[in-house]
Amino acid sequence: LTLAGGMEEVARDHDVFLLDMWGVMHDGKTTYEGVIDTIQRLKEHGKKMVILSNSSKRMDHSHKMLQKLGFDPSDFDQIITSGDVSFRMLSGDDTLKCDIWPVLSEIEDRKVFVFGSGAQDEEYCVESGWTLAPIEEATLIVARGTFTICNGKTTIHKTTTTTTTTITTTTTTT
Repeated sequence: LTLAGGMEEVARDHDVFLLDMWGVMHDGKTTYEGVIDTIQRLKEHGKKMVILSNSSKRMDHSHKMLQKLGFDPSDFDQIITSGDVSFRMLSGDDTLKCDIWPVLSEIEDRKVFVFGSGAQDEEYCVESGWTLAPIEEATLIVARGTFTICNGKTTIHKTTTTTTTTITTTTTTT
């Protein structure tokens, strides 16, 4: 085992880098020291970089997060999130280059209850062909996060600070 003196040594012998975002490039609020410079230098040297993120959110959210943190999303050859993959599976997207799970495609009554990430939960489900429903009526439960509970009529939001947790409820009327 040889100890590398830095990314420059590693980059000389490798052309493709598969990167996670959270915990590798940033902590959710702040970019780690030297990461933006390293990404730019890898790009300048023609290295291919793919972000593979376990974020339950879709790729557009990752683009915005990268920009907010000072990255140029175009530096990356591809950005893949588990949120996008699951969205495409829920949609029955046959261009997805992996098997669509029969357990999803065999559900006829496409009603979903969501433990979610926030404001985009409803859009995420509806655009993929599902209807939000109370847990008693749902044929699928999707867990995208721990910040909201959404059933199509009511959304419960959890806000946590260092000292308190606040629960707010929003009711949708149709």
